[in-house]
Amino acid sequence: RALPPSPVEPLPAITFHAPLVAAYPERNCHVEEIVSLGCHQGAILCAPNRISCRLSYCMIRSFLLDHCQIRLRACRPFDDCLATLASKMRILEMLRIAATEDARKHGGVPNKVFINRPAHAKSQHAAIVRYSNGRFLNAYHERLATQCNGVGTRHDASAYQHNGRDSDAVDGQAMPRRLLEIVR
Repeated sequence: RALPPSPVEPLPAITFHAPLVAAYPERNCHVEEIVSLGCHQGAILCAPNRISCRLSYCMIRSFLLDHCQIRLRACRPFDDCLATLASKMRILEMLRIAATEDARKHGGVPNKVFINRPAHAKSQHAAIVRYSNGRFLNAYHERLATQCNGVGTRHDASAYQHNGRDSDAVDGQAMPRRLLEIVR
């Protein structure tokens, strides 16, 4: 199992860093590739001043506990605000709305790529992509929404499903499923 988080925000150019989109074995390997807002190092350092770092911490901690039986030392500011599935969903939805509004303010065109970070990969076209909008913030948001389905929360995954109407389409372009995505 692998959880390679990829931040959409670039490091300063002086670091000579581009994201790496790795190739994984096709058999006996479950990979959960997630693009996230913010910096993943902040999740490791337990720096609670950025909610995006809190979510990265939450994704990493959940993965290690659920799939590797590794328990991280508690980080109270992170644990307290992300204690329930409903609280995680509220924060993910808040970040999705804020990222959509940010793209709109900076000239982002609905249903189109807003940021395209070329990545090191087998494919010449691999990139970390941020669309101007999307039904989910990222794959983690989509997975949690699916888990909520049938749990009796108002974050039912079916609420995010495309209803077949053209209301989300702009110039024939359907709304992206995820606002943050890895393109191979």
